[in-house]
Formats: sequence, C-alpha cells, structure tokens
Amino acid sequence: MGAKHWDILEEIEYMTEYDGFVETCLDLRDNMLFYDKGLILAGYSSTVELLITLAYMWGSLSSDDEASSLFEAVEAVVDNFSRRLVVEDMPMDVRMMVDGFLETGGWIIQERMPLFRRMFTCYLTDGYNLSKNINEVLRQAQGAVDTSNEKALQLVAQVGAMALRGERIRPAWLYVLNGQMQIWIRGIMNLVNNFASAPHFSFPFDEAAKERGKWQRDSTAVTDLKAFRNRRYPLTSFDYTNDMVLETDEIDQLLMLLFTGLARLEPELVGSPRKLLPVRPLLQAIVESPALQRPDAPGEGWAPVHCVRVLKHMPTNSVIDTLVSAVVRGDKDSPVVTEAVAALSFIGDKAAKRIVKGIGSLASDDAKVVLATVLSDSSPSAEVLAALLELFQTIDAERQKIAILKALVHYGDPQAVPVLEAALRKGEAEGVTQLPHELQWAISELRSLRSASGDEEERGKEGTVRVEDGKRGLRRRSAATALEQAVRRCNGSS
Repeated sequence: MGAKHWDILEEIEYMTEYDGFVETCLDLRDNMLFYDKGLILAGYSSTVELLITLAYMWGSLSSDDEASSLFEAVEAVVDNFSRRLVVEDMPMDVRMMVDGFLETGGWIIQERMPLFRRMFTCYLTDGYNLSKNINEVLRQAQGAVDTSNEKALQLVAQVGAMALRGERIRPAWLYVLNGQMQIWIRGIMNLVNNFASAPHFSFPFDEAAKERGKWQRDSTAVTDLKAFRNRRYPLTSFDYTNDMVLETDEIDQLLMLLFTGLARLEPELVGSPRKLLPVRPLLQAIVESPALQRPDAPGEGWAPVHCVRVLKHMPTNSVIDTLVSAVVRGDKDSPVVTEAVAALSFIGDKAAKRIVKGIGSLASDDAKVVLATVLSDSSPSAEVLAALLELFQTIDAERQKIAILKALVHYGDPQAVPVLEAALRKGEAEGVTQLPHELQWAISELRSLRSASGDEEERGKEGTVRVEDGKRGLRRRSAATALEQAVRRCNGSS
C-alpha cells in the first residue's frame, strides 16, 4: 500500500500555510452565490479537519509505527496554525479571515486533536469493547469531564473507536452534552459522517487487523482539494446534519419526542419503554443534566420529567441511583423531583432497599424527608423501619422531625412506639412545644394499629408480627434489636 497518508499530510501542510489558506478561501468564495465570511471559514475548517481524519485513517491502515509518526507530524502542523498562517505585511482582510479561523474553527480542531490521536490509537490496539453500551460509556465520560479531563478523554476515545466499528451515537446526546464533551462528540459525528459517505471506504470498519488486510494492495488516495468540494457542506465542523448518510431510526424519533416541550408524555413514548431500553443511559443523562430542567432549555424543561416517567419501567440499581440523585439535587417542589418520588414509589421495594443503604449519608435533610415518604410506602421491612427511626432520631430541625414522624405513622409499624414514647418523655422534659403533641398523636395512631392486629402473643412466634392495617403484611422480629438500641439512645440522651 502506498504512503497515502503522507500525500494527504502534504496537502494539509499547504492548506495551513498563508498561500494555501488564501487559495482555498478564494476557491470556496467563487463557489458561492452569496458571499459570507462565516461560511467560507466553516468550509475551510471542515475541509482541514476532513483531511486530518482521512490521513489518520490511512496511517492507521498502514502500520503502528507509520500511524504514530503521522500523528506527531499532523499535531506539529495544528499546534503551529498561528505561526504558519500569519505573515508580515499581510492584507488586512486576509488577517481578519485568519484571525477568524484561529478563534473558531482552528481552535476547535486543536481541541479535538488529543481525541483523534487517542481514538485512532484505541481503534488500532482494540482498546474498546463492542459488548458495552456506547451510551453508558458516553454517560460515564459526561460524569468524569468536570473532575478528570484525561479520564473523560479516554472514555470518549473508546466511544470514537466504537463509532468507527458502527456503533451509533444518538443525535439526542447533543442536547445533553456541554462544553468540552460537545466539541469532542461533534468531531466524532462529523468524522463518522464523512467516512460513511466516502466511496473509497467500506463503513463501518472491521477491527484494525482485518481492515489492514483489505488495503494491502495499492489504491489511489484522494488528496485533490476538488475531490472534496461536493462533500464540503458549510458548518459540517459544527453540525451533524447529513440525514442521507446516517438516517434517523425509530429510537431517534422517539427520543426527539422528549424535547417537544409538552407537559404530557407523548402516546408513542407511553407504550415504548422497551424500545428505549438500549438508550437507558442517555435517558439517565438527561435526568442528571441540571441545564435541561430550565424553562429555556430544549424541551422547555420537560425532557427530564418525561425521561423519569420512562425510566420507572427500567428499575435497575443505576436507574434508582439516578432518581435518588434527582431528589437530592433538585428543588423539592420541582416537577422532576415530584416525578422522581412517584417513580421510586412505583418501583417499590427494590428502590426502598437501595434508598436505605444510602439515605443516612445524605447531606440534605430535606432530601431525607422526601425519600422517607418513599420508604413509608414500601412493604414491611426491618431495615426500612430502622432507617425511618434513625432519621427521626438524627434530624434536629423540628419541622423535618415531624415530617419523618408522619412517615412513620404512614408506614404503620407499632414496633416504633417504644422509641416514640422515649422521645416524648425527652421532649416533655425539655419543654419543646409542638413535637410532644405530634408524638402523642403518632403513638395513639400506632397503638390503634397494634390493637387491630389481634393477639400480640403472635409477636413471639417465629420472630414475626402480623399487623393488619389494610395493606401491611408480615414484619420481621429482627427489627427488635434496632428498636432496643434506638430506645437506649433516647433514654440515654434524655
């Protein structure tokens, strides 16, 4: 195979020098019916980026050593855009065009270069896993970008390698991603779009070793600028718009319904949770994006709400964590928090078990109160009762303490009475005003449930107690240990 990548590098070097810049921009201008500086610069930027990625692909198909040498050579060109394009005594209009490129398209290309190198290296070394969900990898990268740019870059490189192998990046991700992630992912989408439309490539690619075997014989590299002119759409470095190459499918169309801006869930989405299962991580990322909850966001703030309504039918631990996180981060009166609480209650006992494990470590007492309402709707459980009692004893603010107390009454386990009686004695001794009254009410309510449960001697049989309140079932007597410890804490602090 001939050294096509070095031929393309020569074209890149020429285009990014003063004479090549002027020639290319004039060529673009002459092919426009109406002159526009922005479109010229966008066309120039997209052509340079297209040639760079094409050179990287040909280099990767050559050998590891050739690819490494090419990557370094191209990076040297890109790192020196300013020095290569600016010359002494250059006309003012050209200087303005050069400055415009350096501040927009040139800067974006420089930001994408570390990704392109890691992405093609990942492809060459098989450093990706096609069995992984590309949406989950993207979600992990989105979560890592604010704390570790390098970790996020490595994950996005895997996304890029998976995209070369045919894994699809959903356009709806562009609503979710921001900042650096937006620049990287748009670059991958442009690259995939260009390769998918190139007649001399068979896209998607096989693994690197097999793909190299296809190109052992020599073939003609397309390096003439005119060969790209029919593919040079203005703004292709900024937008992913070529529907003729990668058409949207049913999942994409369903995802777009999330951003219609309507408060109600579209009928097509109501009956389609299973269809959206492959993009579950994307739905989670939408819920986890604070920016999408604003009224001026795409979908007018309703997209996360719709996602919560769909996610409740996919009750994985990861989904439950996302819903809990939405409660913790959000305003308790916001539509997202309201819907997340309803979804957690809909999921039921599995959500309750997950909440019990982490509720004590939450920093927000308001979030603890909201999640306590979810626990109060769950099935009888020693762990849930112990968690509610722990919240009642550890939260200091009286208003929130009363809210937990009401959750305990709603939960309806008379075994909480000893703890509440100890708290009542403590409150009366300290002269607290409202809490003792609420405690007296709660104790009375729970005692009435105990009376309605029948013979209390059932509590000693097989370590269980049966409480009939129209909805409760068997409770494990193993809660007794936790209750005894809670009583001792109350008595010891009174």
